[in-house]
Amino acid sequence: MADVFISHAEEDTSLASDIADAIERLGFSAWYYERDTILGKSYILQVGEAIDTCRVVILLISSHSLGSHQVTKEVVRAHESNKPFMPLLTDVSHGEFQTRQPEWRTAVGAAASVRIPPEGVSRIVPQLTRGLSALGLHPAERAAISTTATEYHEIQHAGQADVLRQQDATRARQPELHQHRALRRAAPHKTRLLVGGGIAAGVAFVLLFALLHRPLSSPIQSAQRAGCQGDEIATLGKVVPIYVQWHTSRHAEWGEDEVKDPILEAMAKEEEGQEGTTRGRGPVFQLMLPLLEAADAAKAERVKSGTRASVVLQELRAGKAERQGAVARLHKDFEPSLTCLSTSRPAIEYLTRLNQMPNFPTPIVDPEEPIGRFVGAYMRKHVIVNHDQFTRHIVISALNAYKDIQPSAKQSVTRAASLALIEKALEKLEPKIAAEVRQGRGEKARKDFLDGEADLKKRQTKATKDYEDAYQMLAKAYKEALTDLAPQS
Repeated sequence: MADVFISHAEEDTSLASDIADAIERLGFSAWYYERDTILGKSYILQVGEAIDTCRVVILLISSHSLGSHQVTKEVVRAHESNKPFMPLLTDVSHGEFQTRQPEWRTAVGAAASVRIPPEGVSRIVPQLTRGLSALGLHPAERAAISTTATEYHEIQHAGQADVLRQQDATRARQPELHQHRALRRAAPHKTRLLVGGGIAAGVAFVLLFALLHRPLSSPIQSAQRAGCQGDEIATLGKVVPIYVQWHTSRHAEWGEDEVKDPILEAMAKEEEGQEGTTRGRGPVFQLMLPLLEAADAAKAERVKSGTRASVVLQELRAGKAERQGAVARLHKDFEPSLTCLSTSRPAIEYLTRLNQMPNFPTPIVDPEEPIGRFVGAYMRKHVIVNHDQFTRHIVISALNAYKDIQPSAKQSVTRAASLALIEKALEKLEPKIAAEVRQGRGEKARKDFLDGEADLKKRQTKATKDYEDAYQMLAKAYKEALTDLAPQS
């Protein structure tokens, strides 16, 4: 079946078709209802099979789809099948989507959304291809000849999309296809010839002349000599989307492998009586279940319905290598781009420390200008608001379980063993609180954590306002370059 399932409302069929065309041009395969259903066969079975066998679900979020029961069913099916989402917004904001469809919000999780601009799908092709690559799909593996996202974007702006389609069709018929594929594998970074040799030679001459007559003192110009293109702000506009994809992928990896994994491991060991615990789904196992519910409601439902925790854990770990590979590839893509920055580089380098969750900088300070204040405000808001939204209920559930288990742990070896498993699960989530628990101060940590809610809400409100104000104070050019980090309207 297809790589990508496109979930959309009937009113958005034209846009779904545009998305399918764009990602298929990149070498991926796509499935959407109006084009790909088979006449006479149950559409319910066909949609379910397409979701179950795809690798990524693109969720087209619009005023139409938010009210569609069919789209909601598709979202639930995809969530239950552990499919990653790529949300695309049309005429609604991210905040409106989360408010109107809390069920979708749970399913989509921390996946970053992208707005489709008025110019159409072609403007977000670079983000689509980076997102699909981050989720483990690679167009070079799927098509002998395909157009990169950047080339497609440039050609759209040059008005040459029809020429490119004709070239693709012609090349697809050439008997030298296999030789071309081998050459692509041997030289993956070699630029394809998109226009005539005479134009290419002219461009090469102009570039060579510019390189020979450029001053050598500017850092950004030195970066351009190393293969970078564009000025500082244009380069920033290319670097930031790559960072966002990298961070999103890293956050997903952390959530799966360093938060949910230890919780499921603790439950599996408790259920199977390992490491001195009481075997079965007794009181301690039931106290652990809220941790998993707070981290991943779908996995918790599977466990509650009778699936052994060890089975869910094995399924989670089966995707670990792919998640790690996606993060590593995006990091590899990001590093060369970073070297093309000059004045903005310190701020962007500081921004990458958000990928070290949960060991964020303390305190978070504002890096150097011109974008330092905004980057600092973005990071504070991310940690105080976004990160807390993901972790808070898990931490509370862990501390509640500790409160109920700890009094009997001194008299019961099995209870002490269970407590150690909870401490281990808490370590990757909140190291400071885990340290308090290990030192026997879990109840104090719980009280401090709950008592601090009022102050936290004030800090969250302030962090959000500072972030929004800092973005508004940016020069227009920097606002455009930092769109992927901008407040959602």
